[in-house]
Amino acid sequence: MIRKATSKDIDTIWHIVQSLSKQLLDKGHPNWDLYYTRVIVEEKIEQNNTYILEGDGAVIGTVTLSTNAVEYYPPDALMNFAEPTAEALYITMLGVIPEHQGKGCLLYPSD
Repeated sequence: MIRKATSKDIDTIWHIVQSLSKQLLDKGHPNWDLYYTRVIVEEKIEQNNTYILEGDGAVIGTVTLSTNAVEYYPPDALMNFAEPTAEALYITMLGVIPEHQGKGCLLYPSD
């Protein structure tokens, strides 16, 4: 099941972000480690556009959807988009905790 995150989910989502940051860093990808802080995670939840994925009675993933480009996209990079001024939905902070990866959680979120 997917539901909108609330302020009560901050600790859980922060734990997911830290876990995924470590996993990515171990594979040589520092992206999340360099960008996501607890303050940024809190702000995304407060902006009311962060969701959590629940499975097996627990929170197992997160995603943020926004019509605003994230800060780490430099303006010149946005100009490389096929239609840089068109409305877009930016999918960020998308991840499933390692123990649930590869099980199709994002393919069938309502199962």
